[in-house]
Amino acid sequence: MSTWRFLNITAKRKIAIIGCRDYSEYGRLISQKFAYELARMGFVIVSGAARGIDSFSHKATLNTKTGTIAVLGN
Repeated sequence: MSTWRFLNITAKRKIAIIGCRDYSEYGRLISQKFAYELARMGFVIVSGAARGIDSFSHKATLNTKTGTIAVLGN
């Protein structure tokens, strides 16, 4: 049985976190901290799925089990 469960993230408040792929260590730490704390406050983090700041934001959000949305560019 899968441990994944449906999260109704469309009904929650959302905030976008975007950043560059060529990041500093400070940028990595801050993006993770912001994403984690905002997710704990009930926000769904929306970002691209690019390597760098975007991916750090998604990974930090996943630790809260709140939900995250990746918008893929084309």
